Amino acid sequence: MVRTDESAEQLKSAGFKTVICDLRFGGLPVLDGFEVVIHCAAKVTSWGRWKDFFEVNVEGTRRIMEAAKAAGVRRFIHMSTESVLADGRNRYDVDESVRYPGKCPYRYSESKKQAEIIVLAGNIPGIFETIALRPRMVWGPGDQTLLPGLLEAVDKGRFKWVNSGTAISSTCHIANLIHAVSLSLDHGKAGQAYFISDGEAWTLRRFFTALLTTNNRRLPSGNLPAWLARFAAFAFEYAYATLAPDSKPPLTRFSAYIMSCSFSIRTQKASSELGYHPKITISEGFERWNAP
Repeated sequence: MVRTDESAEQLKSAGFKTVICDLRFGGLPVLDGFEVVIHCAAKVTSWGRWKDFFEVNVEGTRRIMEAAKAAGVRRFIHMSTESVLADGRNRYDVDESVRYPGKCPYRYSESKKQAEIIVLAGNIPGIFETIALRPRMVWGPGDQTLLPGLLEAVDKGRFKWVNSGTAISSTCHIANLIHAVSLSLDHGKAGQAYFISDGEAWTLRRFFTALLTTNNRRLPSGNLPAWLARFAAFAFEYAYATLAPDSKPPLTRFSAYIMSCSFSIRTQKASSELGYHPKITISEGFERWNAP
């Protein structure tokens, strides 16, 4: 299921059958005869109206899950995110026992949190099994979110380190995420969420520097203290929401949070219940990406 003709053509060239639809509206394809639905669709951005995040990430998830349940689908795998726990604080070595914050201060995070709650609550043991995967900072060849955002910031002269890039972050190479999804087809406890990562954590400075070399870019040395980055992001968001609501601010609160806060995750639960172990290290991912 895809939303655009461009996405459909890319998948068709890889041998997939595609159906164009939009989770915000009716007309979802009939899912009779399918065993598993892997739900990856979402509005993934640091800026936007809450109405749009809610309609796609929350209600869209509810719609496709209800369609799957009505069609007799056996298992529903939901692509969630570690940011369901995002509340503006550092988090080190967190696991799935950490509770959701009352309300995430970032619209993307809050919408994904609400969607995950709906998915896990919709589990019917032995009949309609639901699982949520929580990767952190997905990266690798074909990335259309993380790397393009960095490239745009660098090319427009907007990139600044926050606290010199010393924040620590777990990451998830696309090969490791695909491995986790494959395991989730038949393994894992229904009604549960699982963190997925590369099994190690780098500083943002080390990781983003390596990431930009894949496109022959060097990151500038400009730096902001965390308090200033957060204040500026708040001011930009207020100004743009008032004067230019359809334009994206040069800095958002969510982006400032990502750049200033550490977030590392543990994958012991995925290891013991899914059988998950990273297929590729971060260094190996960059070596393969940069190989001629």
